Amino acid sequence: MGRAFVYVILGGGVAAGYAALEFVRLGISHGELCIISEETDQIQSFMLHLNECGDYITEILKVAPYERPALSKGFFLPEDPARLPSFHTCVGAHEERLTPKWYREHGIELVLGTKVKSADVRRKTLLTATGETISYKILIIATGARALKIEEFGVRGSDAENVCYLRNLVDASRLVDVMRSCTGGNAVVIGGGYIGMECTAALVKHRIKVTWVFPEKHCMGRLFTPKIAAFYEDYYKSRGVNFIKGTVLTSFENDSGGKVTAVVLKDGRRLPADMVVVGIGIRANTSLFEGQLNIEKGGIKVNGRMQTSNNSVYAVGDVAAFPVKLFGNDIRRLEHVDSARKTAKHAVAAIMVPQKTGDLDYLPFFYSRVFTLSWQFYGDNVGEVAHYGDFSSGRFGAYWVDKGQMVGAFLESGSREEYEVIAEAVRLKVTVKDIIELEREGLEFAMRVTAVVLKDGRRLPADMVVVGIGIRANTSLFEGQLNIEKGGIKVNGRMQTSNNSVYAVGDVAAFPVKLFGNDIRRLEHVDSARKTAKHAVAAIMVPQKTGDLDYLPFFYSRVFTLSWQFYGDNVGEVAHYGDFSSGRFGAYWVDKGQMVGAFLESGSREEYEVIAEAVRLKVTVKDIIELEREGLEFAMRVSHQAMPETGLIVERPLYAWHATAGVAVAMSIAAFAYWYGRRRRIW
Repeated sequence: MGRAFVYVILGGGVAAGYAALEFVRLGISHGELCIISEETDQIQSFMLHLNECGDYITEILKVAPYERPALSKGFFLPEDPARLPSFHTCVGAHEERLTPKWYREHGIELVLGTKVKSADVRRKTLLTATGETISYKILIIATGARALKIEEFGVRGSDAENVCYLRNLVDASRLVDVMRSCTGGNAVVIGGGYIGMECTAALVKHRIKVTWVFPEKHCMGRLFTPKIAAFYEDYYKSRGVNFIKGTVLTSFENDSGGKVTAVVLKDGRRLPADMVVVGIGIRANTSLFEGQLNIEKGGIKVNGRMQTSNNSVYAVGDVAAFPVKLFGNDIRRLEHVDSARKTAKHAVAAIMVPQKTGDLDYLPFFYSRVFTLSWQFYGDNVGEVAHYGDFSSGRFGAYWVDKGQMVGAFLESGSREEYEVIAEAVRLKVTVKDIIELEREGLEFAMRVTAVVLKDGRRLPADMVVVGIGIRANTSLFEGQLNIEKGGIKVNGRMQTSNNSVYAVGDVAAFPVKLFGNDIRRLEHVDSARKTAKHAVAAIMVPQKTGDLDYLPFFYSRVFTLSWQFYGDNVGEVAHYGDFSSGRFGAYWVDKGQMVGAFLESGSREEYEVIAEAVRLKVTVKDIIELEREGLEFAMRVSHQAMPETGLIVERPLYAWHATAGVAVAMSIAAFAYWYGRRRRIW
């Protein structure tokens, strides 16, 4: 017996939920996707009345994917704690909350509370503990990781009712029950990492005395510097936490019921305990695929598209070891919810829209919230460290600099904007020349290198900056040899410089513009470059046929669906016309009673030609108000060719058939004259 699906996600954690949402967004069909999850909720006991007898039975509640970070944060709150369904994925990233109903509505099969005991990637099948075979075309492995047990380090006792771990909902529910029974008692927390840090804070909030034990010199040894760790340790001490560092657990003392009553350390110390929390690391769940897929860094090795050594299999989240571009594509296995969310979404994109999906460009990100503290870290903690800020007030941070580039950044109690700028500084791998100066600038350094700061104090966040603040003509080679004027090399109307053998054209040339009474201008536009170049060559090659350049200054631009052209000069009074709301408008410039400039947005070719001709003619304008009223019609009217002898203005263009008829008539007259001449000689 078995079932077949196009896509199967193996695992029911954070990554599975985000992958499901991405599948739906990219147009998956009903019935194509299946999620298989072993995870269940706590075992709940309830009263069932049968035949007037009260019998206790148990039910294992199966759960859809949820946001795992809630387990060490909101789930442990003494008042109004978080409970499902409030933290189903994907609320952690401010997305939809995917309840079991959501999966049903989108035709996604949830196979929950089900263990897969074997996988065959060659045959594309998964065999469940119940004996069912589930086949797939594409598999996403999202099996996550499991908590390391003390038995793996030679210590027995995990089965004691007051020894707790934290990896899933069952663990969290059990830990809450034990905490509630230990208020005012003693807890020992084993392990100096994330779980130790966050569970210690939760225990303190429940009024439990905590001793925190770990073998390293300071807490969060894989990430924190000694200086950063000292701040948090001092804060925890102020909340009554006792630290024991540099030693490990060796055994437990138990009462007659098997409950732990004390923890015995390697250095011989004995710590009374009403409960024990163990957080000594995790191990990726790769066992189903060892020998079938490539394993590296303790995880399933994937490429930048989250694809394993088998093209039909992808891996995401804690189980995936993937290349990080920021680290030169070094393979990393990152144990954090942000990585789970983003690798899951990227894998689905690579499956559904491969032609639009490149390699993942991921910025490693870690965070935590404990008590009233909140920190974020981006990048890698290698190289030199520059600490900054006020550690006494809790507003501080650090940068890591490797080979002259910023590769990591940490900040406590930052604002959203501040976290964004340190992240961007790391993403850009900004150059750092002076560590001392970096420490002095602190957060301002990241603010400065990731944004544009204006003179009025405003700060504009920027992933890139485009600068266009003008140009300067390249005249330096000829200064002191040729005449320079208006920032360019001065030329005459034939583009000839003060040296008869040298001509200058384009942006570098300052030439007399007839329209402006031969005023010297340097015009920065492609039209000027084209026409001055052609005129200079004509003056060189056919000087007897080439006079002075008679150039009408012209500028244009096309942006989005807009297109404008300008002719002449923008001096004098301005007359605007047209409908600005519709984008059909223009303007004229009038100086000393003559039109000297014209602008038009969204004109036709003919309309642009007539405003250009109106400027070239420098037509007389007697009434600005009337000019604004007429608008484009003014240029259309006055730019038709005038006949000086009669004052006649041709109101309509000559059509091709007029010319043809004229030629025919002329030829007829010529033929008649020839015939008539010959006839006269004969007569």
